[in-house]
Amino acid sequence: MKERFKRLQIKGFVVGLLAVVMLLVTGGFEAEASNSRVVDATRVMPLEVGTDYRIRRSTVLEFTVPHTGLWNFFTHSIETGDPILGITNQLGWQVAWDDDGGEDFNSFISVFLNEGETYFIFAGFFSANSGDYILSVERVPLMRLNPTGGRQNVNNHTFFEFTPNTSGIWEFRTSDNTGNPYLALLSDSGSIIIQDDDSGDGLNSLIRHHLVAGETYFIDAGFFSGTSGNYILSVNQVAPTRLDSAGGRQNVNSRTFFEFTPNTSGVWEFRTFDNIGDPYLVLMSGSGSIITQNDDGGDGLNSLIRHQLVAGQTYFIDARFFGNTTGSYTLTVSRVSD
Repeated sequence: MKERFKRLQIKGFVVGLLAVVMLLVTGGFEAEASNSRVVDATRVMPLEVGTDYRIRRSTVLEFTVPHTGLWNFFTHSIETGDPILGITNQLGWQVAWDDDGGEDFNSFISVFLNEGETYFIFAGFFSANSGDYILSVERVPLMRLNPTGGRQNVNNHTFFEFTPNTSGIWEFRTSDNTGNPYLALLSDSGSIIIQDDDSGDGLNSLIRHHLVAGETYFIDAGFFSGTSGNYILSVNQVAPTRLDSAGGRQNVNSRTFFEFTPNTSGVWEFRTFDNIGDPYLVLMSGSGSIITQNDDGGDGLNSLIRHQLVAGQTYFIDARFFGNTTGSYTLTVSRVSD
C-alpha cells in the first residue's frame, strides 16, 4: 500500500512537473469555458469558481483560493477520453491526484485549502493528450456548530466549523447511522489533528480531544472510502477522570482522558501493564498542548512516560491505544524522584 502511494506521488509530481515544463516550452494548452469563451493559450489560465471549463487538451490552470475550506475539483460531461486531475502547490509538490474517483471515468478531488494560497490544477487525459470533458470547482458548504455543542444530521459529506466556548475535552460522536461514518478533526490551518473510523459503537466514529476556547476547528464529517448514508453527529464537552494527587492505579478499557494535579513537584511516572492490545500515552499541559508521548517505552508493547511535573499545576493524560486498535490495560501514576 505504501509503495503504491509512493508510486502515485511520483507519478503525480512527474506529470504535474511535465505539464509546467510544457507550458513554458509551448506557451500553453487549449481550454475553453463551456460558455464558448475562448481562453488565451499563451498563458496559464485562471480557474474561477462558478465557471465550467471544457478541456480538450492537457491543460494547467491556476487557482487562488478565495476562502479557507474544503474544495471539490471534478470532471463531468465526458464526450471523449479518460480525465485525470492533479493539484500541485507553488513549489511543484503534489497536493492531490485522481484518475477515476468520480462516476464512470470522471476524476474527483476533495481537498482542504487555505485562503490566499495559489495552486496549479493539471487537467489531462489518461494515456492520451486530448479528449473532451468539463472541469468544475466548488467549495463544500461550511456549517457552523454551536459553540456549546449540539446535534447535527449528516446526509452527505459535510464540513463543520467549531469554535468552543470553553477549553477542555470535547467529544464528537456519530450515532443512528446508515452506512459507515468517518470523522476527522482539523486545525484552523487545515492540518489533521486526529481522525477516526470505527471507535464508536459498531461502525460509528468517536473522537475525543482537548480543545482550546476561542480557537477555530473544522470537523470533516463523511463516510468511509466514498460510501454514503446518514447519521447524527453529537458534539459535547466531557469531564475527564480525575486522578488522585498522590498517584494511583486506573483500569483503561477504552480511550480515556485523565486530569492530574500532583501534590508534590518532581519526576512522575506514567506506566501501563497487564495490557491486552497496544497502549499509547500522551501527557499534555493544562492548556492541552502535548508535552510528551510514548508508544512502546515500557515492557513489550506497554507505554512509559517519566517527566518533571510542578505541584499544584494541572496536566492531562490521554490514555488510548495505538492507531485505531482496542484493548485494555492498567495505568499506574507514581512519583519516582525529586
